[in-house]
Amino acid sequence: MERSEVETRLKWKIEDLFTDETAWQKEYDELDKIIDFSKFVGKLGDKKSFLEFNKISDEVEKRLDKLYVYAMMLVDTDTRSSSSGKLLSLAQKLAVKLSENTAFAVPELLSLDESVLKGYIADKDFKDYDYSL
Repeated sequence: MERSEVETRLKWKIEDLFTDETAWQKEYDELDKIIDFSKFVGKLGDKKSFLEFNKISDEVEKRLDKLYVYAMMLVDTDTRSSSSGKLLSLAQKLAVKLSENTAFAVPELLSLDESVLKGYIADKDFKDYDYSL
C-alpha cells in the first residue's frame, strides 16, 4: 500500500515538528553552530558555569531530538526516499558532534571533590538536573 492510499487521520503529522525540509535544515544549521561547549572545560566545579552548561546542554538535546524524530519519521514514511535518509544521517552526525563536545563533562565531574557534587545535588537551582547528578 502506498502512503497516498492511507487515510489522513492515520498518518503522522510531521509538519507539526517542521513545516518542511527547508525549515528542518534551518534548525539543523542553527544548532550545528552552537554545539560548542569548550568554554565550559575545566569550569564545571563552578556553580554558575555548571548550571549554564546544563541549561544549554538540555536545550541542545531537545532541539536535536526534534530534528532526529522528524528525520526518522520522514524515513519511515517512504524508505525509498534518499533525501530523508540524508536528513537522518545529518541528525546522527550532529548527535555525534554533541557527544564529542560534551565528552569532557563526566570525567571532569568525577574529578571534583564529592562535597561539590553533593552541594549541587542539594542545591535547588539544580533540581531539574539532579537525575544526571
